[in-house]
Amino acid sequence: MRKNETYNVCVIVEGNEEECLFNIVKEFGVHESIDLSVLNAMGASNIGPYYQYQLNDDVYDCVVCVYDVDFKFNEESSAFNKVRNDLYSILGDYALVDSVSFCTNPNILQILLLGCDDLSFVKLNSASKKENTKIVNRYWNKIGKQKKNQKGQPVCSYYDASKWQLRIIEDSFKYEEYSYATLLNNSLKLDMNYKNYTEPGSNIISLLLALKNGDIQFFKNINSSIYSNDCQ
Repeated sequence: MRKNETYNVCVIVEGNEEECLFNIVKEFGVHESIDLSVLNAMGASNIGPYYQYQLNDDVYDCVVCVYDVDFKFNEESSAFNKVRNDLYSILGDYALVDSVSFCTNPNILQILLLGCDDLSFVKLNSASKKENTKIVNRYWNKIGKQKKNQKGQPVCSYYDASKWQLRIIEDSFKYEEYSYATLLNNSLKLDMNYKNYTEPGSNIISLLLALKNGDIQFFKNINSSIYSNDCQ
């Protein structure tokens, strides 16, 4: 970090849902001492290469990754474990992989829903967007709304994280239908252990709070585990 300048943090996100969350974060949850950049890797397989490139660049003071577990921590061929293996090939230690990884089980939709209601009402038991449509529709009723086909028969559209759906979600926070403060408070109740077969969990709240509070030491600690000295 250069004197009298903001601390530059780069968050590499897996896809559009994560980018939606961090658009909300940039609106409501970044301290003035931090300059936050969000890079959408457009898929789990791109996170490792994105991370390596940004890590070797001197533009950012700290680089971290945000990606989903999808209840597949123990599946070797899962996208989640591919990301971990890619990061391991760069960092050489799974403890270091953990230090730069902010993950949600099953997926980041769980965090967005916590901006709407308590975990007891929005707990996700599936990683399937189709299966989670009903709960999404409860809070964003234009998504997953029942329609009629050409024969007049009722059909149900599904949540698929398309751009128009994510815009509805993002705008619901921007125009204060839902609160980012509520998202933070409810996320505190989520188990920090995301390496679970069946239960939701996430450590992303630690990242969100550090960004909100301007906790630069949080990011320096991440870098010190990698470089054995503070970020410069």
